[in-house]
Amino acid sequence: MAQHGTATMYRNGCRCNDCCASNAKRGRDYRAKNPTRRGTRGARNVVAMPTQPTPQPVPQPPNELGDNEAAVIAQCEQLGKAAAEKPSLVAQAKTLARILDRPDLMPMHATTSRQLQALLASLDGPKKKSRGRLAAVQAMTPRKAAQ
Repeated sequence: MAQHGTATMYRNGCRCNDCCASNAKRGRDYRAKNPTRRGTRGARNVVAMPTQPTPQPVPQPPNELGDNEAAVIAQCEQLGKAAAEKPSLVAQAKTLARILDRPDLMPMHATTSRQLQALLASLDGPKKKSRGRLAAVQAMTPRKAAQ
């Protein structure tokens, strides 16, 4: 049987401190001798590739309204009282519209569009609920006189 404090005993199942240390030393020695072999912590022959430069944001004049922002402002003006009661939602809608007007933020447009639609729907308020088909049919049918 092998002695304690050897990598062989570690492979046979012993996990005492001496066997663990010996196995760790064996692994370090192996990796030092074979740097390109599998199981190394990092390949030494890998070179970082240059990254693409990030696109510079397109400067937009602060006073110029984009198409989306102008449409949101017009829609909020039509809402009247509902928009006046929720100025923070109107400000958020304008900000989302500004994002949609910027072509350099194209990756965000799908998410921003959904958020803007949901925000405008909440500004419009709940729609009048339909009473259903049965109620509509009953309204069209003449009522019989009480007996």
